[in-house]
Amino acid sequence: MGRNNEWESGAEDLWLAVIVQAVEDLRGHRSPTGSLWGRLSVYSAKEWFQSPGGGIGSFGWICDVLGLEVERIRGLALGTVAPSSLPTSDIVSEVKSFLAP
Repeated sequence: MGRNNEWESGAEDLWLAVIVQAVEDLRGHRSPTGSLWGRLSVYSAKEWFQSPGGGIGSFGWICDVLGLEVERIRGLALGTVAPSSLPTSDIVSEVKSFLAP
């Protein structure tokens, strides 16, 4: 799909915010990970990052819209890829700053 010139300027920021929120959920920042809600948030975020789907709003679709490499960002979010292994670009730098441990 790639970037679409018809998108309003804030659309990419919105989709980036979805990734950032999912990382916060994955890391238990939303609520204590010992609570049911906290465990559910962590589980749901992990499932979302690992999902193979490409439908609107899926992790893969958002990465495609933002021009990000799905496997690298997935690995960064899940802790299987080191941040230093990612190439540098404005959007990747922004994502790296949110995903850094």
